[in-house]
Parts: sequence; structure tokens; C-alpha cells
Amino acid sequence: MNEEREIRLLMVDANEADTEKIFTQLREAGMRIAAERVESEEGLTSALRDLKPHVVLSEHSLPLLDYRTTLKVVQSVRPGTPVIVMSGPLREEATGSCVRAGAESFISKLNSGMLPAAISAALEAREPLTRLTS
Repeated sequence: MNEEREIRLLMVDANEADTEKIFTQLREAGMRIAAERVESEEGLTSALRDLKPHVVLSEHSLPLLDYRTTLKVVQSVRPGTPVIVMSGPLREEATGSCVRAGAESFISKLNSGMLPAAISAALEAREPLTRLTS
């Protein structure tokens, strides 16, 4: 993946402080990002259309939106856009269910240092598909 390219990133999370911390970590890791945060299905749908993100990061469970709904909305509005689910500590079977439901991967917020590599891997996996549809 070309690290010089700006990555459009959409974060589905209710916690603004967590979101800003993650955006800062990504920038400190050398990623150029244009990022936005939403916390509702309506906000998600609108941001998918307007931002046209390369990747979506989604909190596992929010008061107004869970990861399964996020996956469905993303696949409906921007098919093929990778979704990485994030959360605090979850049982192993819960992380597996995220991937089986269609998430690209699961990253614990406690181990968010792995996020730049997960984003890069998700985008590299999609790159051949993007070239075919460009």
C-alpha cells in the first residue's frame, strides 16, 4: 500500500476521546488520514455517502448502533469497504463472531497499536478489487 496516500477513515464510536486517541495514534504511526466519527445509523449512512471511506472502524456495541448493523449498512451503501471492529476486552468467541459476520478483523482498544497494520492489511487485500472497478 502507498503510505503517501491519504486514507479516508470513518469511525463508528460514541466516545469522542477514544476516537481522537485512535486518530492520533494512526497519525503518529505515519498514516495520513481524513477521518470522521459517527455514532448513529443515520450518521453512518450519511458519512458513507459523503466521505466515501476506504475503511470503517466500528465499536462493537453502541447505545444506538451495534457492529452487525454497521456491517449491513456499510455493505448496502459502500459494498466492499472493509470494516474493522474494535472494543474493550471481549471473550474469544465474540471476536470470532465479528469476523464470521463479515468484519475484516477485530482489534481490542487495549491493543490499538495493532490498528495501523490491520488497516494496511485490509486496504492491501482490497487493492486488486479497487483496480478492477476503477
